[in-house]
Amino acid sequence: MIGRAETLQDTAIAYLPASPVQSKVIGREETLPSSLVLKPLDAVDVDKLLKMSNDGRVIIWVPAPLTASENDRLLDFAACRKLIAQWGGKDSDDASVIIKWVNEKLRSEIAQMKNLINAVYGRGRIDSLNNTAIPFQTAGELSTIMTPVVDRVLTGVYLSSDIEFPSNFIFRDEEAVKVINGLVKTGQIPPGAKPNKDISAALNFAFSLKLIPNGNAKVLDTSGNRYLKDIWHFVDEHLPDEHQTLDIVTIYKNFMGIGGPGSNNYGLKKRMVQLYLLCLVQQAKIKIQLAAKAGLTLEAIDCSNIATIDSRLKCWIT
Repeated sequence: MIGRAETLQDTAIAYLPASPVQSKVIGREETLPSSLVLKPLDAVDVDKLLKMSNDGRVIIWVPAPLTASENDRLLDFAACRKLIAQWGGKDSDDASVIIKWVNEKLRSEIAQMKNLINAVYGRGRIDSLNNTAIPFQTAGELSTIMTPVVDRVLTGVYLSSDIEFPSNFIFRDEEAVKVINGLVKTGQIPPGAKPNKDISAALNFAFSLKLIPNGNAKVLDTSGNRYLKDIWHFVDEHLPDEHQTLDIVTIYKNFMGIGGPGSNNYGLKKRMVQLYLLCLVQQAKIKIQLAAKAGLTLEAIDCSNIATIDSRLKCWIT
C-alpha cells in the first residue's frame, strides 16, 4: 500500500493504490491521487498538505486519535513485528519457539487489528482542497467507500461535472465511437434510419454531450456547447493561419484535467475531446492530420471525407 513517504512535522503518508474509481461525474473512471495519513493530524496541518499539492483532486484521509485500548493493541502488534525482525531467519530452538508463538498470536488477533484500523479511520476525516470533512461510510471495499467521495471532489473541481448522463448510462470509450458514427460523421441521424447501436448511442448520449439542443433533435447543433466553443477558441488562437499545425496532445493537456485555458479545470475525457474535435471537422472549422498508425489511406480528416471514415479504428487520431 505504501508507495513513498513525505513528511510534515514527522507525519508519514501512505499513498493509496492507484486503482480507478467509477465516478458519476461525466460517467468516467477516475484515478485520483489519494493519501492515507498514518497518524492523526489537526485541520491546520491537513490544510498545509493540501495546499502543498495545489490540486483540488487530491484526497487526504486522516485517522482519529487512538483510544487507550487501541493504543495498547497497536503497541502489542508492534512488539510482535519487532520479535519477527529480531528472530526471523535464525536457526535455533529459541527462534523457532518465538516465531511459532508470534504467528499463532497474530493469526488469532489479525481480525481484531483489521477492526481497529477500520474503526480508527471510520472515526477520522477525509478532506480535499475545496472540500473539508467530506462525509463517508466505511462499509464495503475501498472503491465503494471512495466512489461518493470522488464524485463530490470532482464535482467541485471539473467544469465537465455539468455533463450529466441518465443514471443507467456510463459514457465509455466505445459509446463515444458509436456517437461519432451515429451522429457526428454525417451531422445528423438520417431521417427514417433503422435503429442500430450507433443511432441508439447517439440518442442516449448526444443531448447530455450538448451535441443537440433537446432530446428529440436529430441534427448536430453545438451552439450551446461551451466545451466545443472553448476548444475552437483555443485552436483558433494557436493557429493564426491555415498552414500551421497544433499537436493534439496539447489540446488533451489543456482540456482533460486541470489548469486549462483561462485557469479552467475542464476535466473532459479523451474521447470527448476527440468527439468535439470531429464536430469542428464536420463544421469545416478544422482538419485532423492522421498518423500512419491510424490504418487509413487518408492523410487527413476534413469536412469532405469525415462521413467515410471508420471511427471503429482505435488509432485513427493522434
